[in-house]
Amino acid sequence: MMSQILKRVGIGVGGATLLVIVVGFLLPSTFEVSKSVIIKAAPERIHEFTGDLTRWPEWTPWLKDDPNLVVTYGDKTTGVGASQVWQGGSSEGHLVLTRCDPTWGIAYDMAFDKSTYESTGSLQYKTVPESTEVIWTMTGDNGMNILARYFGALMPSMIGPMFEEGLARLKMVSERTNSTDVES
Repeated sequence: MMSQILKRVGIGVGGATLLVIVVGFLLPSTFEVSKSVIIKAAPERIHEFTGDLTRWPEWTPWLKDDPNLVVTYGDKTTGVGASQVWQGGSSEGHLVLTRCDPTWGIAYDMAFDKSTYESTGSLQYKTVPESTEVIWTMTGDNGMNILARYFGALMPSMIGPMFEEGLARLKMVSERTNSTDVES
C-alpha cells in the first residue's frame, strides 16, 4: 500500500515537472513592456531628466521602492557610454546609454543579477500638438531558459506599473518648471 502511494506521488511529481517544462518551452522567448505619457514640455526639456543619469533619482521609482539601493555612476553620466551600476536589497545590475539624443530620446542596455537577465530599453520622444509623448519600452530575449521565459511572461505586470509611476513623475518634474514650448 505504501509503495502504491509513493508510486502515485512520484508519477504526480514527474507529471507536474514535465508540465512545467513543456509550458516553459511554449512561452515566448522574448518579452516587451511599453508604457507612454503625454508631457506638456519640449523633448529637450524632458531630455534634461532622461539624458543625465544623475537626474534619474528625480523621476524613477527605483529608490523609493528599494531605499537600500546604492547607485554608482561611471565616468560619464550623460551621452552615449554613460553608465551606472546599482546594488540593493532586491536587485543588482548595470545600465549603459547606447543612444542619447535630445530630440529622439535615449536607448540603453541593461542587465540584472550578474547579467542573468539582459534587456534593452528606450525612452523615445514623439512630438504631438503642444506636447511630447514619451514612450518607455523594455525588451529582452530569454532564449531557451525555461525559468527566464516564465519571468519574461510576468514582466509586463511587474515592470509596467513601475514604468507608469516613473512616467508620471517624469511628467511632473518636466512640467514643473517648464518654460520651453513645444514647436508645432
